[in-house]
Amino acid sequence: MGAAGIVVVGVLLTYYVPSLTPWVPTGRLVIAVRAVPAESSDLLGLGIDTMVLSGENGSAQVSMRTRRALFDPKSDVVTTLLDTEARIGTYGGFSFELTSPELRNRWQEDVAPKAVSLAHAPVALPAPYTILENETTVIILSFETLQAMHYREDGATYLPVIQVETRQGGSAITNEETGVVQIEGGSISSSATYGMDWDGRIRHNFRASEPITTSEPVVPEPTPSPVSEEETASTTTNTTATTTATEGSTTPPSLIAR
Repeated sequence: MGAAGIVVVGVLLTYYVPSLTPWVPTGRLVIAVRAVPAESSDLLGLGIDTMVLSGENGSAQVSMRTRRALFDPKSDVVTTLLDTEARIGTYGGFSFELTSPELRNRWQEDVAPKAVSLAHAPVALPAPYTILENETTVIILSFETLQAMHYREDGATYLPVIQVETRQGGSAITNEETGVVQIEGGSISSSATYGMDWDGRIRHNFRASEPITTSEPVVPEPTPSPVSEEETASTTTNTTATTTATEGSTTPPSLIAR
């Protein structure tokens, strides 16, 4: 019995002890948002969802609940969008989804916001950054508001223009209630501006203009209606009479009654 009991215990231990996952060094990644300063009384609201980090070993989607950000061009407040641990290494950029843009007038809080359309929802920023072990990397996304709005007959369309600033080291402390983050120290490792065109492509140092029509619509020429013989004879008679009157009169042609 003793030997059998030892065998059973050995089998149970082998079955229930989980395999240990290799330890992977990580660093802290904080992505924050703010509005580019501008003279405007309108606030831009945007939903941001589905954050994906593009690294050396492929892309990794980061769990992030949809955040609703309100961009005030007259405020310098910076709000945390994402605060997570990421595998160390060099990343080529990141992407996210924009949803439900709207404009709200700061002086008319009781008025419903104006809905705005998006040319394309996904935004893929080719902004490189590095995650170092036990160090904080902060990426600040500054969104243009009214400067990136385009107005047409069918309404307003938002084509994002985003300034990306990456800070290495330093600290980032977020107020859990308001989401406002205080960033201190560190050094700026990169800074660039990206804009979306009408086809949804993100381009470096770019701001979209109004869409250009590559080809004008072709308007068919009206088909002349057939003229009867009586109408043709009448037209010829009137023309002859007018010419005769003009030649035999001193009255200027422009004043001859027709």
